Amino acid sequence: MTNILTDASIPSIFTNRAAFGAVVASATTITPSAYRFHVSGTTPIATINLPEAGFKGDVVIVPDGAFTTTLAGNIGKASTAVVGVTLVMSFDGTKWYPSY
Repeated sequence: MTNILTDASIPSIFTNRAAFGAVVASATTITPSAYRFHVSGTTPIATINLPEAGFKGDVVIVPDGAFTTTLAGNIGKASTAVVGVTLVMSFDGTKWYPSY
């Protein structure tokens, strides 16, 4: 069994799921700064880079601006973020799917 707290192959940004990463500005392409992070701005997001090779799972975003997600990249559902309402983005190996 893998221990995520001691396994060096697991990036450190994902070992403490309670911690927030740096704020990420909304842009056409963003990269998660941690398992949980804020996104500022209103620029539409079309692509979310994987936080690590082979990643599948969820990241939690707290929107600080009412950005949108579009279908132009690797996001499977267009949506509009609600400021202060947690948005879970789930990656299935191909596309990211927003929780609302």
